Amino acid sequence: MGSIAAIAAVLVIVIFGMMYYPAAFRVPYSAILTTTGEFYVGHIFHWPFSSTLRLSDVYVLHNVKDAKTNETRPQLTPMATESLWQPKAMYFNRKNVVFTGHVGKSSQIGTALANAASATQPQAPAN
Repeated sequence: MGSIAAIAAVLVIVIFGMMYYPAAFRVPYSAILTTTGEFYVGHIFHWPFSSTLRLSDVYVLHNVKDAKTNETRPQLTPMATESLWQPKAMYFNRKNVVFTGHVGKSSQIGTALANAASATQPQAPAN
């Protein structure tokens, strides 16, 4: 009986670890497109049979118009530092999600996320 409780405790710890610390478990970035046309990127977590998705380390993709060239280009903006309400996570009703998918590491978004991660990591002092 004690081993079943120990296994259950380990499972709970792993599930909550994946939910709140996805980078530690190497959870890949995923993209979410909503029915309103908003495009988000982050780490997805969902409980089986749940009607909601949890997205952490959230970035929003929006088009930015260049003032000089008058061209629009896509830009990823981190919600945790750049938005007014700075959420650590966002929750989506599955009924409002058009699709989700993993972001490839070699894609434009994957490369931008890798560059952003390396820019925020502390650098070793030069000798």
